[in-house]
Amino acid sequence: MIRRICLLTIVCLSFSVLTVSCGYDARELDHRSMIAGIAIDRAVEEDGLTVSFQLPVLGLGTEVSPRQKDFEVISSSDKTIMEAITNIETSTPRALFFGHLKVVAISEDVAKDNLSEVLDVLERHPQVGNQVYLLIIEDTSAKEFLSVKTPLISLPSLYVDTFFKARQKTTRTTDTQLFEYLRDSHSASDSGYIPLARIKEGIVHIQDLAILKNHRMVGVLRGDYAGCGRLLREHVLKEKRYTIRVKDVGGQEVAVNLAKIDLKLGMTYKKTKPVEFDLDIEGSGFIRGLNVTHDIVTKKFINEIEKSINKKFEEEFLSVIKQTQKMNAEPFLFGQYIFANDHKFFKSLNWNEVGWKKAKVNITVKFRVENTGTKNYYDKKQIGE
Repeated sequence: MIRRICLLTIVCLSFSVLTVSCGYDARELDHRSMIAGIAIDRAVEEDGLTVSFQLPVLGLGTEVSPRQKDFEVISSSDKTIMEAITNIETSTPRALFFGHLKVVAISEDVAKDNLSEVLDVLERHPQVGNQVYLLIIEDTSAKEFLSVKTPLISLPSLYVDTFFKARQKTTRTTDTQLFEYLRDSHSASDSGYIPLARIKEGIVHIQDLAILKNHRMVGVLRGDYAGCGRLLREHVLKEKRYTIRVKDVGGQEVAVNLAKIDLKLGMTYKKTKPVEFDLDIEGSGFIRGLNVTHDIVTKKFINEIEKSINKKFEEEFLSVIKQTQKMNAEPFLFGQYIFANDHKFFKSLNWNEVGWKKAKVNITVKFRVENTGTKNYYDKKQIGE
């Protein structure tokens, strides 16, 4: 009997602990301000930072007082981020809640200076999840970016969240979450990348990659070069689109639109000084369109497409290598690969100072047209001829 009472007591105590633990922070929903996005800008009038919060306006309103806005953006400037956040807390009636944070937008000026303070605050705050998206804003302030109401999705932070979760197939940029950037930037190369965004005629554009070293933005890979950077980093690139111009048998230049391009990268290195990398890129794709009315897709024409693609891809990948060597930033984890496999050789390269800048890279591309698409044959021909 005593054993049963003791067991029942233990069960009740355990249940009480589980139900009341972390209850110190429990609040009603209307006592919280849900922060969907954070913008970090350089303060204009003082030496410090401006922090802006994007707060969704909850509720549908009433007939007497209908809801006027989908969100509000409130800001404060101070010497540090936490001081600015404290200023906002003292001027809002509700408790700030970061548990639903989607995106942290950082201005280009702040990114070029140093992201250390921004990353430190995000990493230490217990409510900020490590899967928050990071975004660098160019040509405008980060606050202005979070204030734009786009035609498709009214909440800018939700637009960014949807854009990346939908896995856009342009393959020019990619998402970078907080934990991914922290992981890559603490690799042997001290480098990483964050997607770039801008506002053009009221529309959000996300398609480039900012390259960072030691938490400072040192350059940009734009357009198709950003896609090349992704392949060098991830070793796989899917659903790429590309347009190339090829001359047909008559000498006419034809624009060939290719889609569903899947590429794979194989990488090896030679223990030389400077180190020499051999990159083997293989892939395939479909023809999705030609800017001519007659059908010219012959075996010879396909061979010309493949030959041109091989040359063009080789040039673009070499250009990306040279661009990042000029930045002296290597976000592709080549240095990390050497570090993990031969630490003594890695140390001899003086990688972060001159090792990457002096590295030799050989690139071989093997591309094939796997499918020419479905097209009917409409030419008339006399029966019997």
